[in-house]
Amino acid sequence: MRELVVFISALVLLAGCNGGKEYSPEIDFGGVAYIKVIVQDDLDSVRMDINHSSYYPAQSCLIHRFTLVHKRVCEARYRITRPEQVWFQFRDTVYTSYMIPGDTLVARVGLDKAGDGSSNISFHIDDPIFAFLQNERREFGCFYTQSPIAITAFNTQPETERQFKDAVKRIDQAGKERLEFLQKNSNNLPGWFCDFYENEISYFSAHMKFFQYYYLKDRNLKGIPMPCDVKIYNPEAVSSPIYWRFISDYLLLSDTVDDRLIGSPRLMAYYSKASHNINSLLKGKVLEYFNVYLLYDLYYRFDTRREFQLADSFRVASGFRLTPLQESYIDERRSESVKKLGKLEDENRLKPGSEAPYFYLKDTAGVFHTLSDYRGKLIYLHFWATWCGPCLEEIPLLNTLAENLSGKPVEIINICLDDEYEKWKSIIENEKLRGTNLICTGNWAADFQEKYAVRGIPHYAIIDADGLIISENCERPDKVYERLLTLIHK
Repeated sequence: MRELVVFISALVLLAGCNGGKEYSPEIDFGGVAYIKVIVQDDLDSVRMDINHSSYYPAQSCLIHRFTLVHKRVCEARYRITRPEQVWFQFRDTVYTSYMIPGDTLVARVGLDKAGDGSSNISFHIDDPIFAFLQNERREFGCFYTQSPIAITAFNTQPETERQFKDAVKRIDQAGKERLEFLQKNSNNLPGWFCDFYENEISYFSAHMKFFQYYYLKDRNLKGIPMPCDVKIYNPEAVSSPIYWRFISDYLLLSDTVDDRLIGSPRLMAYYSKASHNINSLLKGKVLEYFNVYLLYDLYYRFDTRREFQLADSFRVASGFRLTPLQESYIDERRSESVKKLGKLEDENRLKPGSEAPYFYLKDTAGVFHTLSDYRGKLIYLHFWATWCGPCLEEIPLLNTLAENLSGKPVEIINICLDDEYEKWKSIIENEKLRGTNLICTGNWAADFQEKYAVRGIPHYAIIDADGLIISENCERPDKVYERLLTLIHK
């Protein structure tokens, strides 16, 4: 076999829009772009990955993986909405460019003969955007979103106003240097790319500064204004994915919601506030696109049936006016997420031997308990509510069970699924409910019903000493004693 020494001299032939055609900032939800890799010579088997990165309406990455062989043409088709990143990974080398809807990107791969008889693989690119990005990387060490200043900004959490101002100053300087480099090299670049990339740099800098501010805000430092030196409403920036990320974080992270909420209900509360606040900040097409962003992002993030119900309800209640094409775009995302959910449910269905879902709940004294606190003990888990008549009727049976199990390595944990705190404490005191008594706050009740498959109450489950499910729906307290004894002596 011939020895192949990988040497990549770059030349990508870009047919389509990169030759100077201006690009409208309108987002094309039905856009398609094509990539062709033409193998010109007799290659031994070599693998290439073509990656497409999208950040609007939600972050995603699609990979086409090809094996390059003699005189083969490999084709990749991507659905894109606006200027989006594409990169070729060839062995350990990565080359990047951007495409817009309607582009066809053509790459030619061949062999270059060396003087010693060996062959070098050549990957030919001729594209001003690609050349600019390579030069930028040589100038600054890496692409701006992966630059040391970006990494530092995301990983540094200022504790004082002075540290915050120093961080903002470094971010401003890094952004200024990138913008100057873009302006210096703009003569050879398409106009749409210059506008697009300028917004990328500006809004990424603003995005990093906002995170620095958020760290300070989280430390309850008052009186420091939010750093925002870019336009919130900017129709010229709609093609920039980082513009949407900045707007989203500006709305979501600068507001507050009920601290008792966790997970998807907390996110829904943020999004509900954002959908109201955004009407005073955005308008026209920008508002329309952001509404698409919110809905698409919800279906992209959520991964339980209950979460999809929340997203569906939000979609109806929001009253967003979207075009049929935008509606179909969101419907397609929802359909893909539902298929993914079905697969996850099959893989993670609660069954004997699976890990019992985590909880973090407080008792009558306000002390928080977690499932791991009871490792080493068999657990009889009881779900109930203060308003549930059958639950109250079974309390004497639970007390009898607790008395019979006294001194044995079994813990009865009673979890109340409503947050009627005073009523809950009164029932425990009056009925002398034995065992560990915990109460749900925020959306823990909904979380339990989803994760423990609680379809009705009272509901009981058994968890072993290692925190694994023995039975997700077991016998009631007057029928379970013998089974628990058997499990203790196993």
